[in-house]
Amino acid sequence: MTEERSHLRVQGEPPARWGAVRLLAPLIDAHRRPRGPYTFAAALLRHLAPSALRQAPELVAAHHIEILAAAPELADLLPAAPITSGADLSDEERILVPAPRRTLRLANGLAEFVRDAVHPGRAIAVCNADAADPTDTELLDVMIRRIPPATLTIMVYAGGPEPPPTPATPPSCGASSTAAPGKGSCTPSPSWGSRAWEPRRRAAPAGGASPSAPPPRSAGSAAPTRPAPSGTACAWSARTRPCTPPPRTAPPCSTPATPTPPAAT
Repeated sequence: MTEERSHLRVQGEPPARWGAVRLLAPLIDAHRRPRGPYTFAAALLRHLAPSALRQAPELVAAHHIEILAAAPELADLLPAAPITSGADLSDEERILVPAPRRTLRLANGLAEFVRDAVHPGRAIAVCNADAADPTDTELLDVMIRRIPPATLTIMVYAGGPEPPPTPATPPSCGASSTAAPGKGSCTPSPSWGSRAWEPRRRAAPAGGASPSAPPPRSAGSAAPTRPAPSGTACAWSARTRPCTPPPRTAPPCSTPATPTPPAAT
């Protein structure tokens, strides 16, 4: 007589003890607060990928894209990504058409990897499913649909312990920026690129000279002229927004002189 198994969904918290249940990994917290998308998937992959890489490296290579999409921290552990036919194309020749259901494709690939990587008869327990990211909710639905309970029993609990609060972030001065020491100054995050943002006021160099002061001129030399951009006569700077030419005004009108009548004779 064989034991019938089935997946489990519970509207409550997980039990304190699991009894005879053989868990594949410790209780996985799927709350989206600590990590965001693929919180549950990354925790499960961090447990499965090392052993699967030793026992079935071809299985890991077949799901290389899905594993790195959900757990990019495993990039140093996995072998190099396969080279595609479009890797040598220039940016002008590339045609990037994102799949409208990319997350569903990733979920199906991850479900196939988990199904083939685990040993039958084990189980996983997931808590805080109601607070999970939509990517993890989609993955759990696909795994419950595609993985037989005899291979891996999936127990999903809606509640669970509250995760620790995230550390307070400093006040920001705009998108992708963090507050820098000083009076309300901003420095961009590394995602802005290699060109650094410079504040308007710079610290004076040694000697007390102002960094923006012009070099001294010899007696009798003419002041250097600064060419203005074509079509405009206003002061501008390449580091600020484009110069707006001043509004056109009508030239001052002049009253024509009234002719003096000839004197009467």
